Amino acid sequence: MANTDTPESNRTFYPTSADSLHYHGFFEHERFSPLIINVLVLIFILATYSIIGSLFTILASEKSFESFVKNAENLQLIINDENLSAIRWVQFLAQVIIIAGPILILVPLHTGEWNPFSKLNRSFLGINVKPSLNELFFASLSIILLHPLLSLIGEIQLEFVDFVFGTGEELKTDQKAFETIIKQLTQVRSPLEFFAVVGLIAATPAICEELLFRGYIQKNFSRALKPFATIIITGTIFGAFHLNLFEFMPLVALGVFISYLRYQSDSIAVSMTAHFANNFFSVVVMLLTLDQNIGVLDSFQNTVFTLESMLFITVSTFLCLLSFRYYLQAVRTRMNSV
Repeated sequence: MANTDTPESNRTFYPTSADSLHYHGFFEHERFSPLIINVLVLIFILATYSIIGSLFTILASEKSFESFVKNAENLQLIINDENLSAIRWVQFLAQVIIIAGPILILVPLHTGEWNPFSKLNRSFLGINVKPSLNELFFASLSIILLHPLLSLIGEIQLEFVDFVFGTGEELKTDQKAFETIIKQLTQVRSPLEFFAVVGLIAATPAICEELLFRGYIQKNFSRALKPFATIIITGTIFGAFHLNLFEFMPLVALGVFISYLRYQSDSIAVSMTAHFANNFFSVVVMLLTLDQNIGVLDSFQNTVFTLESMLFITVSTFLCLLSFRYYLQAVRTRMNSV
């Protein structure tokens, strides 16, 4: 009888799916650990996005390059009507080029296929799996209903940090400064500008960040770790990536939830849609409170622990779990019909 054992030299590193057996890119040939690759990729992208993205954003806010050089020792972001459009374009391009762009090179280094739209590359990122409309709807509804609970988590984190380190007021000040910048970026004075804001704040991050985190990073972790660890670590890195201490725990919880949606459906379209729904909901809330000069922080501060708020959070969380249950049923229905 012929020996059917696969020679050690022909095995891929951490093969967990049928597709893995077809990967023949440089990373697979050299047997690089997916964990090490993830760490290096995240460090590179975070450093590049933070440094290059910030510098070009500040440069766009200056009247000229000479003005940028003159104020190099005291750089600060100033947004006004004259530079708002340029800053928005820089933010858009930074996300597309720095966050999503490297995926076009990284995935072929695993699969060995340099056509970015090849079946194997799409399978690696989870693009080839088409979810049902019910999956997309209930995933999006679940994430919107999760918002009140995320606000509670944020307030608990703030109280804990203030109790342990005494820096709660500093976090509040930093968050209000961050909200001021977001409000300036989300100014809407026409229907066309509304779509531009939605594209920048909601659609672009949903596509670019999901390609990186739930497409590439989660895929690599899943080849080396068990599902639970993969979901928790991916969600935590997603939260840390935003460099927002005030919303760190809510962002981690959000990241874990989206990672679990991706794991259950095996489709990045689900995580992109849910991410967009989350961002779009935030944009709408921001615009509704903009004219009243009420910050998102002020909306929840000192009210989240009231009886009415706790009751509202309880109801919304229950509805979120109910919606999530329907989402899981939709996933099973699609998979059983294949």
